[in-house]
Amino acid sequence: MRPLNDNVLVELDSREERIGLIHVPEAHRRRPSFGTVTQAGPIASVAVGDRVCFSPLSTKDIEKENGHHTVLLRDSELMARVVQGELHPFDDRVVLSIRANEEKIGSIYLAEIHRESSHQADVIAVGPGRLMDNGSRLPVSVAVGECVIIGEWAGFEIEFDGKTYRMVREEEIVGVCE
Repeated sequence: MRPLNDNVLVELDSREERIGLIHVPEAHRRRPSFGTVTQAGPIASVAVGDRVCFSPLSTKDIEKENGHHTVLLRDSELMARVVQGELHPFDDRVVLSIRANEEKIGSIYLAEIHRESSHQADVIAVGPGRLMDNGSRLPVSVAVGECVIIGEWAGFEIEFDGKTYRMVREEEIVGVCE
């Protein structure tokens, strides 16, 4: 198969738990995945050999003859490129490190179910901005190092380099901490 336009074929990393027709629980299907671009359409923003992070929500699974699990993606489904061990988000995506919830108020410890979900996060990486119809980029309005506020269900949780991050679109950021 040869992808057209901005479509790409991505071979999943070997540690992925997606094998053929075996049922994968919903919680695992919604986790972003990592893989390597094996083929790219002529106007795709990535090249063969690039390692990328993507959301598998709207992928088309393709089983290659060599047994490696491959997915067909549109360029817009790619969330970040991995370059020299760092995440580089695409377009208006932002990588966040969620701040920990407080375990107690004063000297009273709270049960986990009573703690509010954390809405504050530190910006770790920022994409170049949304691509506009005229070809220019609208820069992202937050910068690395800033504290931001996000909705409880914003973005996708990703595990990268032994740490947990949240990947969101700029529109999911509702404010900057003061």
